[in-house]
Amino acid sequence: MIPRGLATQEIPPNTADHLFYERLKLLIIMTKAYVKGYPLGESRAVAIRQNADFIFHQSLLRARQTSEPDVGEEKNGGSHLLFQRAQLLAVMAHSAAQGNFAGRFRLQAMADNVAWLCDHLCDQLGLSDALFLKVA
Repeated sequence: MIPRGLATQEIPPNTADHLFYERLKLLIIMTKAYVKGYPLGESRAVAIRQNADFIFHQSLLRARQTSEPDVGEEKNGGSHLLFQRAQLLAVMAHSAAQGNFAGRFRLQAMADNVAWLCDHLCDQLGLSDALFLKVA
C-alpha cells in the first residue's frame, strides 16, 4: 500500500506509469539529499546510477510517445517537457554519483531542475500533499 500523499490520483498502482513516477520521485529525493550535502557512499551512488539509468531510458521512450512538443498536451501520463526535465535530472544525478558533478552553479542548476519537477508533479499529477518532498 502506498502512503497517503505518494500516490497520484490518476495513475493506478502496478502499471508502467506508476513505476516510472515512483522511481522519478525516488531520484528526486536522492538528488535533494545530494544537493543538501548528505554523504554519498558507494551503495547510495550505485542506487542513484541505476535509478538514473532507468529514468533516462523510460523518459526518452515516453517523450517519443507524446504528441508535438510545442503543444504541451498531456498524454501517456505526462508532458513532453516533464520527460525532458526527467532526462536532464537523470544525467545530472548519474554524473554526481560518479563524482563528476561539483561546483556551486551545477548544484544550483540541479536544485532548480528538482524544484521544477516537484512543482510539476504537485500541480499536474495531483500530488497536493507531497510528503515525499519533505524527506530530504
